Amino acid sequence: MTSSAAVHPIRRFLGPGTTESAIFALSLLTGPIVSRGLGDDGRGSVAAVVVPVQLLTWVFMLGIPYGSAMLVNELPKRRIVDSTWRIALVVNLPVAIVGWFAAPLLLDTHPDEVVTWFRVGMLCVILGLPATSAIHHRMITTGGTWRTSLAINAHLLGYSVAVVVLALVGELTLTTTLCAWIGSLVAASALVVLVYRAVPHGLADAETARRLFRTGRPNAAVTLATVSLGRLDQVFLAVLGTSASLGHYAIAVTTAQISVPVTNGIASVVLPDAFAKSGGSVERTAIRFVFALSLAIALLSAVTAPWLLPWVFGRDFEPSVGLLWLLLPGQVLFNTAWVCSAGQLGRGEGSDAVRTIGLAALVSTVMLAPVIQLFGAAGAAALTSVCQGLFLSGVLRARRHRQVATTTDVLA
Repeated sequence: MTSSAAVHPIRRFLGPGTTESAIFALSLLTGPIVSRGLGDDGRGSVAAVVVPVQLLTWVFMLGIPYGSAMLVNELPKRRIVDSTWRIALVVNLPVAIVGWFAAPLLLDTHPDEVVTWFRVGMLCVILGLPATSAIHHRMITTGGTWRTSLAINAHLLGYSVAVVVLALVGELTLTTTLCAWIGSLVAASALVVLVYRAVPHGLADAETARRLFRTGRPNAAVTLATVSLGRLDQVFLAVLGTSASLGHYAIAVTTAQISVPVTNGIASVVLPDAFAKSGGSVERTAIRFVFALSLAIALLSAVTAPWLLPWVFGRDFEPSVGLLWLLLPGQVLFNTAWVCSAGQLGRGEGSDAVRTIGLAALVSTVMLAPVIQLFGAAGAAALTSVCQGLFLSGVLRARRHRQVATTTDVLA
């Protein structure tokens, strides 16, 4: 951390940002391959498993990975690791059981194999917490590097390779696609646990678990709100819409989020930098850099989408173009706000991030169902962009208030 502080901020962004972007670029191959191989209905069925499992994995982190990082200087790593395993089993296993029995009701319009793989995915949620906690613990001690970015996205890399191989050998079906996604998730989590030495040794204790919960509360709230802003629209569409409309929307969301990997890579540098209290130059540079880059990518995507999406994914996905145009402005604003909130969390100002993103998420959650009923997928896309704009507005206002308060304290 000390040696990296002298390096120009943009040079520090390159490793994590490039790694995440490269993996994401590879994963873009899977979109057209899966869409052409399975059609819009099949693509929607894949999303009906992947999106809820991802959402539950993120939500039931409960802020523990963030708590693990913030307590790195106060608690032994072994107790943190064992406590995360204990929390994962106590909290996530009952949720997996409920999901097991609820799956036939939630996914009754999808093929039977979707229900089966959804159930398997729910059980795999348990592995996510220990693996992600290990990554965050490493990230806060070494700073955001290409290695931590690779660990975070290892499952995506594995899935992309698996889909390409399946397509080449002519075995790409709905079942093999879902098997590839679940298998990559399990393999990546297990590899992280082994490499980062996060295998449990039975040293968990209640006090460590309580401290992890208390410290991680702000991040848990931010994660829940982030899920509401970025993914809950697809869950509502899975329930209220058709498989085809969800497939169109999933392609639009994936395309809109092309700029997300580099944003996440930069945020992984900003958070440990803020934790180390090495000054605000990295954060200020990151905010400007992410906004400019996200805007440029959004403009390029908007201009090329009318011919690029139908050419890549097939004519069935022409409706995705209009949805993409509605989603792109919000994605630019969300990326910028995400980097701001990473700095807040690193400095221990999580309450600011919670308030700002929480309000935006509340509006989204309350309005999604009626908006989808009235305007369909287009309404969901427009509402998502508006709420992401609310997030940025709030987080910038909180940042200015903190800066004014700090300046006043210094002058006093």
